[in-house]
Amino acid sequence: MATFKEKYGWEWTTEERQERQSPLRRARNLLSRIQQQTFRTGQHLPQFKAEAQQALRQLQEGLREVAGMDLSNRGRKYHRLSPEEFDRALNAIPELMKPWERLAASPEYAAAVRQKNREIRAHNRIVPAQNAAMFREMDAIMRLADSGDLGGALDLAAKKGLL
Repeated sequence: MATFKEKYGWEWTTEERQERQSPLRRARNLLSRIQQQTFRTGQHLPQFKAEAQQALRQLQEGLREVAGMDLSNRGRKYHRLSPEEFDRALNAIPELMKPWERLAASPEYAAAVRQKNREIRAHNRIVPAQNAAMFREMDAIMRLADSGDLGGALDLAAKKGLL
């Protein structure tokens, strides 16, 4: 059982640390995943950026104390939270996730994500052909440079509009 030291905080037992390492890892992974999705939402769907950031902020605020903890045996001996407070914070995750889940489940967001994914896949189908064309165009320039004719390579690149 964790004991409270007035000067330092809560001292957790080894068992308490070990029992909570996996849930802590899952909470951090969830937070990281939502941060990445919020970043991508802001980048690709700016009309939903504010709502996504608000949902992320709520999750971050709810998990701030927990996410910053190091429960490994190399971590700090004393913690601000007791194991019971830690458990309460983790048990609040479903409630903290509700704003994000509402956003993700909204028909407007889902339709915008589907449309953006279609656009990205269409772009990704074009990229290999563009890369191949660029390599064909650069081949003659690189052959000149490899043979030691840097002036000729630069002239050819300038003629092709690559410089």
